[in-house]
Amino acid sequence: MAQIFFADDILEEEVQGKVVGFTFDEHRKAKFGIKLTKGVDYPIVGYDYSANKAPVYLGLVVESDEKTGSVRVSPIEKQLSNLLKPLTETKTQLLDEIEELKSEIDKKEKEFERSNNQLFDVQDIVIDFERAYDELQREAEKTLEQFEHTKTQIEKFENWLKQNWFVSKLYHFYKKHNQI
Repeated sequence: MAQIFFADDILEEEVQGKVVGFTFDEHRKAKFGIKLTKGVDYPIVGYDYSANKAPVYLGLVVESDEKTGSVRVSPIEKQLSNLLKPLTETKTQLLDEIEELKSEIDKKEKEFERSNNQLFDVQDIVIDFERAYDELQREAEKTLEQFEHTKTQIEKFENWLKQNWFVSKLYHFYKKHNQI
């Protein structure tokens, strides 16, 4: 961590929790400069406009030290990872819930499709029954018409037989011997 020294307590409170940019070369030797902690890498976000073009680093103010009047700056990646960790866990949970909901939706869609297919099958059966009923009704009407026609023909034949007694006797004789 790097330390930035402030002489004014108000400034410390204003900077607390803020992202700050700072240069090590410019402030290293100043009275209230920045001290580096070994092994910590701060991200470079740009370069100073001064003659030496010192890199500008980015950090997050995490705490203040009342003894030295300084604030501690932590690398932004570390803080971001700490900030993002609960968010990534929440994201993972939400993605899992989304997957569960998608699978539930797929299951419901399949059930709906099955019920629709069953409904279509029932509708097809009803249509087939209606067609079969209509066909049977036509056949019954046709049979009735044939019966009426046959009855009419028999009545005409019987009337003809009544009018011709000789043919009538021949018919009865024929019927008796052929067992019609």
